[in-house]
Amino acid sequence: MPGQSSSGFFSSMREGASSFVSSTGTAISNMTGRGDQESNVNTTTHGEWFGLTLVQRWIGFAGCALLALFCFMMAIMALPMMVISPQKFATAFSLGGLSTIAGIALLRGPRAHTKHLLSKDRLLFTVSYFASVFFTLFFSTILHTYLGTLLAVIVQIVALVWYVVSYFPGGTSGLQATTRNLAGSARTLLPF
Repeated sequence: MPGQSSSGFFSSMREGASSFVSSTGTAISNMTGRGDQESNVNTTTHGEWFGLTLVQRWIGFAGCALLALFCFMMAIMALPMMVISPQKFATAFSLGGLSTIAGIALLRGPRAHTKHLLSKDRLLFTVSYFASVFFTLFFSTILHTYLGTLLAVIVQIVALVWYVVSYFPGGTSGLQATTRNLAGSARTLLPF
């Protein structure tokens, strides 16, 4: 009978997980003020979500967030080795950033997020971030140049921080003010 007990265990785990996802989806729907409207919406007509429900989008976002967290943790662990092997840090950090953006795209919708990234206000970020990811991976994995990888990673970090901070209230203006203050302080410290 050991086969039945493990089968019973897995089926109860599956039922518990299904119940948890269902109750989480209901709570999220109630928080967004949609209530049961989401279940009545035909997602196939929207094409935006590829037929994904709200709960499935949140699960996808959580998966992308966990992957990003894992990649960023790997990048932090590879940071001391940056002098010897920048490829490990650069690859992990780049994948973490791309996973973050993919998770946000799952929540907002791929088309809406792409339109948002290509809007006039975000175009500079989009170009700088994706170019820095490309050059980070190019310099680190193909050319194996330390200086190129380091410069591309710095641009990538600045662009990713800019992206995240811009979603906070007063984020962009606060970031610009902080940057101006830091640049002014740096000028007073430098001898030239």
